[in-house]
Amino acid sequence: MKDNWTNAELAVARELGYSLILEGQDNAAQRVFAGLIDIDPNDAYAHFALGRLAWRKQDANRALRHLQEATRIEPTLWEASLMAARIALSRGNPNAAQQALLDMARHPELPSETARKIEQLLVATRQPARP
Repeated sequence: MKDNWTNAELAVARELGYSLILEGQDNAAQRVFAGLIDIDPNDAYAHFALGRLAWRKQDANRALRHLQEATRIEPTLWEASLMAARIALSRGNPNAAQQALLDMARHPELPSETARKIEQLLVATRQPARP
């Protein structure tokens, strides 16, 4: 079905969805991004947006599914990895959050200085607190 849409048209549809989010019209935005997924199931940015919208509705399971799909499709979509880590922390699962960040830090396309900083931070979080 994607062949009926040009990349420019898909980009405009994404922008419409993001504009609707900014206007607080989450339900309309959700319909736009779900439609984009129907057109192209490998639209990482639509999955990311649906993950954000699900999280705003406090549906952590759906949010994580969309965020994980977004990073599977587009591993350099760092915002999706960070949001997944935040959700894991909020659900009381620091190990999953740390693993998500560690996976991100080990990605070959992440700038090496950023990766080094993330790994240092993760190492520091595993140390016992000082009195």
